[in-house]
Amino acid sequence: MPRHGTALATVGVLITALLAGLTATVADERPPWPIESKAIEACGVSLNEVVVPPCSTSDGQPLIDLGLPAGTMITLVEHREEFVVPTGSTVVRAGDRLLVLGDDDGIRHLRERIDGVDNR
Repeated sequence: MPRHGTALATVGVLITALLAGLTATVADERPPWPIESKAIEACGVSLNEVVVPPCSTSDGQPLIDLGLPAGTMITLVEHREEFVVPTGSTVVRAGDRLLVLGDDDGIRHLRERIDGVDNR
């Protein structure tokens, strides 16, 4: 396990615990995420926003099917102006904002996966 794996798991549990049950209606403008990332940067990971684009091959897929890289976790999803703590069965849709915890390589891999275009 990478050296930041244990720290990542601990941070993930803390974030999940802090946000458990959080559902907030937001205004027309998208607000900042209701969390700060300063403490986790020392662990070699960061929080990043990934937006599901129109025509993404990931549109309509549950998170478990996205093939998240090891050490990468989607901690919060903004869907239709509500923040939700996701589970593996949470379905992502075009326009959703995902708050992702991980290292640079994991975030890049997830962005490539999410940015895949369905040409049907």
